[in-house]
Amino acid sequence: SFDVFKRYGHRCAVCSMQIDGLLTATHIKPASENGTDDPRNGIPLCKNHHAAFEKCFFTIHPGSYQIVTRENGPSKEELELVEEDILKLKALPERMALQWHYRRFLGKFRYLALALLLIFPQVNHQYMPVFTSTLIEFP
Repeated sequence: SFDVFKRYGHRCAVCSMQIDGLLTATHIKPASENGTDDPRNGIPLCKNHHAAFEKCFFTIHPGSYQIVTRENGPSKEELELVEEDILKLKALPERMALQWHYRRFLGKFRYLALALLLIFPQVNHQYMPVFTSTLIEFP
């Protein structure tokens, strides 16, 4: 069963919310993307952070477990992400699930870079390959 709260505790992984009715057991890799109901593929989030996580406004680095936001998107402050990482959880999610979400998060940057190439073809593109290759690499 998808018993995320038993594995991680009854607290949002990225803020201090502890009210049961406002917490959700969030899939890191959704069932619609062949994600499992194994609790290691889940993380407890409040409803606001659940929505932000699904929209890839933030992700969790699969190596350091740090919370990462977009340079061109809502900041940690705007999203009210009070934690720097998820290391305070009782256990940690499966690294492969976090890698899937991290790649999805970075993939949205890659599409942005490609869109910029199409919109601004006159820009010197010598730096764009470095930009896109840097975004898709992680330890």
